[in-house]
Amino acid sequence: MRKPAKSKHPLYGTWAGMRKRTTKPNYQYWSHYGGRGIKVCERWSGSPDGFWNFVEDMGPKPDDGQAYSIDRIDNDGDYEPNNCRWATIKQQLLNRKSWGSGSRLRGVISVNGSWTSQLCSDGRIKHIGTYKTEEEAGRAWDQAAIEAHGADCRLNFPQ
Repeated sequence: MRKPAKSKHPLYGTWAGMRKRTTKPNYQYWSHYGGRGIKVCERWSGSPDGFWNFVEDMGPKPDDGQAYSIDRIDNDGDYEPNNCRWATIKQQLLNRKSWGSGSRLRGVISVNGSWTSQLCSDGRIKHIGTYKTEEEAGRAWDQAAIEAHGADCRLNFPQ
């Protein structure tokens, strides 16, 4: 049986995004993935069957009305079958790498002496704002997370 064009497959965007994050230094979030050594396993990246191996290993995204995206269980591990799952936005928020210099605040990044706050919502990263301190950025993230996902996903930030 002939396979459909992979670019028309519902998982193609997920697979292509995963590869872009890990292999394209010009991609805006590369430093959080490929820039810190995260790779896509050979089974998923190799030609010509890498994409189809990914589809076989991951299976379809759950269809329960929630938005799902690929998540690495160990944030320091590679994209590979034993380290990936389909996760909801709330699951992803709790499994996010702490960004910034020693920051324990999710979605807060130190950029050129200021602090940027970002939130993943509906499968997209939303820029919340840029702040003078890590604490200000964390509070902005906290408020945005509550507004987007409800109080049950709130992380406790220092008061």
